[in-house]
Amino acid sequence: PAPVSFASADMDKQNEKEEEEKKKEKEESASERDSLTDEQIARLDEILELVSVIGLSATDLTYLRAVIKTFKTIRRLKEGIDMCAVRFLTAVLLFRNTKDLAESGYQYTLSSEDFAWALHSDSQEAILRLCLPEEEFLWENLQALGVGFWMTKPAIVRTTAEMIAKQEYLKNKQPEECALWYVALGKKAVLQSLFKSCGNAKVSKTLENDFSQEKWASAAIRTAYALLGRQQYHYAASFLLLGSDQKSALNILIRNANDCQL
Repeated sequence: PAPVSFASADMDKQNEKEEEEKKKEKEESASERDSLTDEQIARLDEILELVSVIGLSATDLTYLRAVIKTFKTIRRLKEGIDMCAVRFLTAVLLFRNTKDLAESGYQYTLSSEDFAWALHSDSQEAILRLCLPEEEFLWENLQALGVGFWMTKPAIVRTTAEMIAKQEYLKNKQPEECALWYVALGKKAVLQSLFKSCGNAKVSKTLENDFSQEKWASAAIRTAYALLGRQQYHYAASFLLLGSDQKSALNILIRNANDCQL
């Protein structure tokens, strides 16, 4: 057999690499040529606001404009995130841009398919940053994004929970509204200081106790069921966690608060 030429093999690899790069550049060039510019998109939106289209109702046109607005925004956001994140963000933007069409039944609703894209994304932290500013990190907002179904990375979960705890307190300056978050994070001392600063000496004093002792754990559980009777489900769950009764806390959140994501 003829001797193998390593120089020839290297040359072949180099040629293949150059061909792949040329092909990629050609595809990118074609994509840019076929895509609408921001100016063209804005002009199309203006036209659709002024004209009527045979076969399309006014609601149809409003929905079409929402799709165009979504397309324009996602082109700006997609840099630095993976395609799974792009697909989820597209769904979120379409959901927001069609809110005005809710009564007509045209509003896009986030589905398990959308949550699955976020679940498989490696850009989950970026998704949160792009969806909400820090001051809007309230549980009801994150719940609407389905984070309980797709946020899986422990570090991101903890960071997000800390931000939620902070914003839930700042919303009304009521420690009861952030109690569950701080207890779940293991930050009982922070919660105690919040109750103290709000003038609730009774709860602040209660939180000084060592709940690893059976006496105080039982007291926390009794308090939880008293709160359950007053339909303060999340606050009740926080005391069940203090009493190390995680199973009952989960049951209250799922069955009473109807909050399976949390």
